[in-house]
Amino acid sequence: MDRSQYRFLLRDASLHDSSALINNQAPGEDRSIPMAENSPIEWTDATWNPVAGCSLASAGCTNCYAMRMAARLEAMGVEKYVDLTRKSGGRAKWTGRVRCDERSLAIPRRWKKPRKVFVNSMSDLFHAELASALVV
Repeated sequence: MDRSQYRFLLRDASLHDSSALINNQAPGEDRSIPMAENSPIEWTDATWNPVAGCSLASAGCTNCYAMRMAARLEAMGVEKYVDLTRKSGGRAKWTGRVRCDERSLAIPRRWKKPRKVFVNSMSDLFHAELASALVV
C-alpha cells in the first residue's frame, strides 16, 4: 500500500467503522454497534470491535490512529466511544477506560459465510482491564 492509500484509509477510517451506509443502518438508527461488513481495508473483509478503549502504554501510542478515531466517533454520536478519550495538548489521548460492547459480541453468529475479520481495530483485546473469559 502506498502513502496516498494509507492517508485515504486514515482520513476515511470512520467509514469503515461507523458509517450508516456501510453498516446498513437507516438514518437515526442505533449507531452504538459500528462494524463494517465491507471494509475498504484491502486485506480484510470486515472489521469487528467488541471492545473499545485503551491505555497509553509506550511512546508508540502517540500516533495511534484508533485513539484519534475514537474521539471522532464520539463526536459523531457513537455511544460506545463516549469518555474513552480526552483532549490534551490539542490531541486526543486514551483515558485508560476499556469496555466490552456486549451487543456486538453476537454479530459473528449472524454471519452465513466465512470471512477475514480484523478484530479490535479500535482497542486492545488483551488489555489488563478486560476479563480473560471475554477472549476465550
